[in-house]
Amino acid sequence: MPFPTLEVPTLHLVLAEAAVELVPQPLWSHPSVSRSAKKRNKKTGEILLEDTYHHAAMREATKKGRFEDRERRGRPDIVHTTLLVVMESILNKEGRLQVWVHTQDDRVIWIRPDTRLQRAQHRFFGLVEDLLVSGRVPSLEKGDALMSVKDGMTLSVLLEEIAPHHVLLFDEHGETLPIETIATEGAGVDDRVAAVIGAYPTGPMRSDLSGLTVPVQSVSLGPEPLTAWTVVAELLVRYRLSARA
Repeated sequence: MPFPTLEVPTLHLVLAEAAVELVPQPLWSHPSVSRSAKKRNKKTGEILLEDTYHHAAMREATKKGRFEDRERRGRPDIVHTTLLVVMESILNKEGRLQVWVHTQDDRVIWIRPDTRLQRAQHRFFGLVEDLLVSGRVPSLEKGDALMSVKDGMTLSVLLEEIAPHHVLLFDEHGETLPIETIATEGAGVDDRVAAVIGAYPTGPMRSDLSGLTVPVQSVSLGPEPLTAWTVVAELLVRYRLSARA
């Protein structure tokens, strides 16, 4: 079943390779994971992986060769902080924004634009845990679910499904341009542009976008790494102003 879409979306924002996942099986037996699950009254495989609480489990499993990319995983707080900026933005409230979360294990989360996310981190994490286990967060009213998830969808496949006319890939190694220039170029490409921003702690984006049938422009806001929410805040404000100009 396809994701619902906005009738006239202006900007599709993709938080890519997000460090959001349920605790993987190799870590289930570690005491730190067991404690977290018991405290939450959940199974060990039904709680989010968090570096804050599961750092020792991740480190030990890495040493045993049972866990990879430790430095890129276990940071759902990045998505939470960024989504709070996104969902409260004027562009979103005007109905001109759709956000997607693509995870490192190729799950894609769709969020209905009028969804009011919990500001308390532990409540948001609980919501995402339920979503990843059940596949959707139902609405109390009739209509689309508040959130839903698809498995086995790479970043490339997601972008093909969105079918933008242009992709802006934010990469610290991309062409350095003023945010005003980036926003103006994006706002001038019909009504369908996708902006891809990494939502993980460190390192380059690993998704292969070479096979996309739409042009991909790799851009950067400067030589220093920036948080995902900083890039998003800069983009959404400038994009809205450029689209109105």
